[in-house]
Amino acid sequence: MAALKDSSAGTVPPVNGAARGRDNYSLYGVLRTKPGRADSPPTLCMSCSDKIASWNVLGIQGALASRFLEPVYIDGVVIGEVDATGQGFVLQDCERALWQRLTALDCLFLSSHASSPVLSKIAIFNLYLSILNEYAVAPQAGCGESGTPLYREAKLSIRDYQDAKETLRGPDSPFAGWVRSGAHWDCFDSNGVPPSSSDVGAECQ
Repeated sequence: MAALKDSSAGTVPPVNGAARGRDNYSLYGVLRTKPGRADSPPTLCMSCSDKIASWNVLGIQGALASRFLEPVYIDGVVIGEVDATGQGFVLQDCERALWQRLTALDCLFLSSHASSPVLSKIAIFNLYLSILNEYAVAPQAGCGESGTPLYREAKLSIRDYQDAKETLRGPDSPFAGWVRSGAHWDCFDSNGVPPSSSDVGAECQ
């Protein structure tokens, strides 16, 4: 790890961009994609530390659950098998990566806190819709062919959460280089069916 921090190998990430794995590992505050190995296929997944830092602003509950819950934050992170002589350095690195780089962020969603398979998204979406139905709460988004909102439209309708997310990941924000998987991965109804081309709204394009 120390050797990686002293290394300058790799392409310097563009402004508001993400680094490939461990490229330029000596640079602090850089968004990175997984996996770290240079000989592995690139992905659209962000590093674990980037995800945890994002959750420290937005909460782990996601957009849909934020309609019913206050942000749910992680209380602590346990890192094992760290030699006593290195614990101070590890603590310093983790604090910087997981929350200190976001302390200046003025986020609408903050109180005191500074890609899953599609099948799980369908399950979460159906749970969300069942809660709306149970409490007779109207969806805040238009309906797809099945008569229910599209997953992406439902997420985007949670404005407080989306405003906070844009503050964190929008242009000129601390996480402006966050890699986005693309709207088409989120455009499906409660049965997992994508809309027909004639019904695709601006949110899914």
